[in-house]
Amino acid sequence: MFLIVMGHYLYHLKKSQSFSPTSELFSYVFLQVVYVFTSIGVNLFVLITGYFLINRLEFRLRGMIRVSLTTIFYSLAIYILFCLFGSQCYSSTLLLHCFEPIPIHQYWFVAKYLGLILVAPFLSMMASCLERKEYLRMLAILFVLFFEWPYGEIFGDGMSLCWFCFLYLVGGYIRRYGLGRWVESHLVTIILIVAVGIFSLHVGSNIVGYIKTGTPFLLKYDANNSFTFFLALPVFAWFARRPMNGQLPTRISRIAPYTFGVYLLHEHSLMRGLLWDNIAPQVFPALPLFLHVLVLSIIVFMSAVIVDWILKAIIRI
Repeated sequence: MFLIVMGHYLYHLKKSQSFSPTSELFSYVFLQVVYVFTSIGVNLFVLITGYFLINRLEFRLRGMIRVSLTTIFYSLAIYILFCLFGSQCYSSTLLLHCFEPIPIHQYWFVAKYLGLILVAPFLSMMASCLERKEYLRMLAILFVLFFEWPYGEIFGDGMSLCWFCFLYLVGGYIRRYGLGRWVESHLVTIILIVAVGIFSLHVGSNIVGYIKTGTPFLLKYDANNSFTFFLALPVFAWFARRPMNGQLPTRISRIAPYTFGVYLLHEHSLMRGLLWDNIAPQVFPALPLFLHVLVLSIIVFMSAVIVDWILKAIIRI
């Protein structure tokens, strides 16, 4: 979720900004490296889901209702606050959007995620009937169909339910069979090689554009079903195979229940404009760019965690 917050910072504040390859090269290199890693956030969430649910064949109705009601609560609360204290005027259309059980107009990820949870038991049933070779063959076919080139835009892009189903099954495969002893023993090396490769592709395209037309460098990123998949996979596998002992995992687990609130708070369409267009550029404007992205992302993340913690405490009372 922190990667997603940083990715939204870059997308809304820096994606259209140009960088001089001479005087602003350090800022560009740092932000492009950050962008490479933040682009894997969505894929990681779905891989996590498949990893933990692949062996569960029952419907998660209670979990779906909880996600839906939480989303409705945040949508309605943010809308009311903007009507009372912001520039948002009453709109019956926007009000109705707040009550969508599957929020197709407000939160694209939640809508696709709920769709995935609906079909997840059937995906798990199918996977349970497959031997390892058959499972791997199925993943290979789905990858060819849903990867960005050459068929991804035809059968389902990186924000589609088709791609989410593929990621779900990949996460399930890792849970059942792993990636092989050799791959799992070299995951850090693979992560570095893939990250450098993706970074080099983006820098290379900028260099070509600069040589041909003098165009300044721009931040570039990949779709969920593009090269970012090859980075998300080893990163996820590395964490999946780590023993979660010690103080850091314990502290992270205390924050984890509030990360869905982080998404709902900072990615609402009304909040998005206020946060990235008005507030963020005015907070610590004198900070160097590479510090600004880190500090602002931490502030947004931790502020949303605190708000969600307070709201959950009030509800419990």
